[in-house]
Amino acid sequence: MSRTNVAKRKKKDPLEFFATNPLVTKGLLSCPFVHLPLDGPWLEPCAGDGAIIKAVTEFYGERAPVWDAVDIDRSHAEALRQTPNIERVLIQDARTLSTKSFSPHRRWRVCLTNPAFSIAGPVLAAVRPLADYTVMLLRVGWFEAKHRYQWLSRDMPDQGTLNPRPSFRRKGSDSAVYGWFLWTPERRMEARFFLVPWRDGMTSSAQGELL
Repeated sequence: MSRTNVAKRKKKDPLEFFATNPLVTKGLLSCPFVHLPLDGPWLEPCAGDGAIIKAVTEFYGERAPVWDAVDIDRSHAEALRQTPNIERVLIQDARTLSTKSFSPHRRWRVCLTNPAFSIAGPVLAAVRPLADYTVMLLRVGWFEAKHRYQWLSRDMPDQGTLNPRPSFRRKGSDSAVYGWFLWTPERRMEARFFLVPWRDGMTSSAQGELL
């Protein structure tokens, strides 16, 4: 996901594929405020080439969860099928996912993903009912939209802002602030805010106090 030059970028790459830096994912998992269950299947609804799944598997090692991977781009199917810890691969638009998308049907413990910027809202609406925990990498400004106020105020996610600001263009830095947003099984009207240090040399010991 990248916010820079959205219209130009969508024309060049309609699927808005930007692989997630593994350090960004591992930074989330290393945070002392993040506790995601490993006792059930995880879902990646915008899997791309499997970057997030690979990072989670490397982080947890033998304790890593099994995954169902979904992506709209058929060219990613073979790479996903060869990725360790992926049990099932589905080529489908994440916005249309439901409990009937996979057979046998099952509920996911965690949905972890970095959706394309332009479809983040519909993807969240589709996957939130399907997983106990929903974790998405989003532009912080995405939450400023007026039409999202009502449902956000009833179902607030914890926010881990990435420090420093990442780049999804592999050069310089993007013009927006990004963060991991974590929805828990309980619908809440309040949230926690914390920093996610993710660069080399930055560990959980660098984590600041909650704001």
